[in-house]
Amino acid sequence: MLTIRAMAAMGPWILTHIDVLRRRGDEQCQRCGENLRYVWVMEKQTEPKEVWRIGSTCGPTLELVSEEMWNKLIKPFTTSIDLLLDLEHLAKWELEYPALLPRSYELGWAEKQRAIIAAGDLTAHQRMVLGHHIRAKEKAYRLSLRRHAAG
Repeated sequence: MLTIRAMAAMGPWILTHIDVLRRRGDEQCQRCGENLRYVWVMEKQTEPKEVWRIGSTCGPTLELVSEEMWNKLIKPFTTSIDLLLDLEHLAKWELEYPALLPRSYELGWAEKQRAIIAAGDLTAHQRMVLGHHIRAKEKAYRLSLRRHAAG
């Protein structure tokens, strides 16, 4: 029998629906074998997709543990998605227009900032300050590109 934590580590799980059986014992929990009356139909969100029919004891626990585990792992990336998209623009401009670097910009800066975000150790304040720096660099690079296009 898989533990709840082992199942949660396989990927994020979500509750798709709850089936109510006519009588207890028509079906058993796929995880613990308990006779079921209420079946929590849980789906794993990563590949390969899996659907498990588990009981009202295992279901809420799996949902809670999965949410807690995956929010900790994914949160640094999801809360910084706008910053990562801005850094993607800067990295692309570095490759396509290295001769048009603004004075305050050095090649590889965007990649260094991505690594800082990926480490996931930023506080909300640090993320805000980093966002300010990224937007300032993006604005300077954009201005440099416009000057080149106009001149």
